[in-house]
Amino acid sequence: GASLIWDNIPLRQVGLHIPSNMPYAYKSVKDLDTHLATRSYVSGYQASTDDLTVFMALAGAPPAAAATPHAARWYAHISALVASTFPGTPEGVTGVSGAAAAPAAAAAAAPSKKDKKKGGEDGGKKGPPSAEEIAAMKAAKQAEIEKKIIKDVTKEGGKKGVEIEGAADMGGLEFFCTTMEKPEGELKFLKMSMEAMNEVPDPEGEERRGGSGHVGKMIF
Repeated sequence: GASLIWDNIPLRQVGLHIPSNMPYAYKSVKDLDTHLATRSYVSGYQASTDDLTVFMALAGAPPAAAATPHAARWYAHISALVASTFPGTPEGVTGVSGAAAAPAAAAAAAPSKKDKKKGGEDGGKKGPPSAEEIAAMKAAKQAEIEKKIIKDVTKEGGKKGVEIEGAADMGGLEFFCTTMEKPEGELKFLKMSMEAMNEVPDPEGEERRGGSGHVGKMIF
């Protein structure tokens, strides 16, 4: 679902319908199994906070391998990732239930690499992360991802602005239509691209960026 803007104006506001992104909606273990039949993770090609969110929704109950093999395979993998993230030895907590118990169950069930080398399957169980720790983990990961995206978006927009500025100077260009790859259809990142394209170039900068604020643009 690509988002488009016409010189900082969302096309939704001028009557064009743009389909929105459709994230995975967890409904049941059976539904999850079907979703994972052709995927390694809930979304994307590596473990993300989406996997952690669905993992917590299972409330610590491992899917039945016979009935839902794909969900069971995914659950075992995410359990191992959670366990390796929290290597401390637990002393035990009380009052943990529901979704917050899922990481605890996974951490307790998976032996550490050190234990496996020693042949101990029961010793050195992983400590369960608290709900606050999980929330902090997700927030930190999301912030790290967004920081990189913003850096890439700004760099791409600045370079594209220079290209548009050059084309306008050579041929009297007043309007320009182009595509941006780094925002991946996200409207707020497309706006950042537009801002980077319109930015006034720094005469003392190592690399010229922006400079196309005088050209009308439509970006996809």
